[in-house]
Amino acid sequence: MKTVGIICEYNPFHKGHLYQIQQTKKLCQADLVVAVMSGSFVQRGECAFCDKWARAKMALFCGVDLVVELPVVYSSQSAEFFAQGAVKILNEIGVDYISFGVENDNIEDLKSAAQFLLEEPPKYKKELSKALDTGMSFPAAREAAAAACHVKGVLSTPNNILAVEYLKALFKIGSKIEPVAVLRKGSEHDGVGSASYIRKAGIDNAKEYLPKKAYDIIMEEIQKGAAPVRPSAMDSIIVSRLRLMEALEIANIVDVGEGLENRIKEGARLYSTVWDIADYVKTKRYTHSRIRRIMINSLLGITQDHVTADPEYIRVLGMNKKGMEVLRKIKKKGSLPIITKTADAKSSPMLKLDLKATDIYSLAYPNPALRKGGLDFIKSPVVIE
Repeated sequence: MKTVGIICEYNPFHKGHLYQIQQTKKLCQADLVVAVMSGSFVQRGECAFCDKWARAKMALFCGVDLVVELPVVYSSQSAEFFAQGAVKILNEIGVDYISFGVENDNIEDLKSAAQFLLEEPPKYKKELSKALDTGMSFPAAREAAAAACHVKGVLSTPNNILAVEYLKALFKIGSKIEPVAVLRKGSEHDGVGSASYIRKAGIDNAKEYLPKKAYDIIMEEIQKGAAPVRPSAMDSIIVSRLRLMEALEIANIVDVGEGLENRIKEGARLYSTVWDIADYVKTKRYTHSRIRRIMINSLLGITQDHVTADPEYIRVLGMNKKGMEVLRKIKKKGSLPIITKTADAKSSPMLKLDLKATDIYSLAYPNPALRKGGLDFIKSPVVIE
């Protein structure tokens, strides 16, 4: 049986995600779909719209067979570390294919760009340094430098950038996983029908973009007060943490450099919301999303050593009968422990951060009665018969 892996956030799950799964199954003739999904915090540097168990449930009802958690040390990072962590987990699971949505589905163009960025020829390094010196953000500078070296038209959109990072990660570890690019249908990133559009418009106003089962699950979460979890609900938690931290502590957080810790400390003194602090701190070189990620990492205490570490486990969020088959195979051939019951898991630095992330995330539930700690010990993986 052929297994395909998808790296995702499903924040929330929409028809574009459903289309990718359906197309992937056709292209790969795959029997099983495994999703590596962000948990409590996502790559935009925000809390997820609804919790990881609800999003796993949506995925399982819409074509995924096994959902495992992408540890927070990867999920709240730049595209490079996000991709590296997720690809290593899929490699450990032993999937045959990895599928990703793109604006340019010429896989050879994407592979060439990935190989080019891995090699980093001298001219590219020179052009990159020149672009960064002008104050460009790293993604913009990298695109400009690559274009100057005749690598054009690939690094200009968010999904293509992620695809290239997935390919880089595959090349780095010498993985045998075969990449499959699925041309995105409909909305652009952040456009009408995208996850960000749905979150902003509201579920009822964007109902047409959601599979019925995903809509029903979200409405159940809303009715019990477990959704929507708004980024603004984290403001006091994050700002209080930043005000308590010394600048030197912030300097040790991943992705902080060039004295940025001092601007973050000053921003936290002057403002009381994450958005306002990010507005104050950001420059052409340091984007809004990068600053938000730094604040999430500061909240959790995530350093460079955390994000460069290899995965320590495979943590199951949900499965159906086919997914159980995949788990049995991993147990026989894999080297990482599989966590289905948190209480039985061996403690590790990576797991401790995941548990901390859930405990903090739960404080942002709309219903105060749900804001309990230790949910990772209380909730079991979602099982769909």
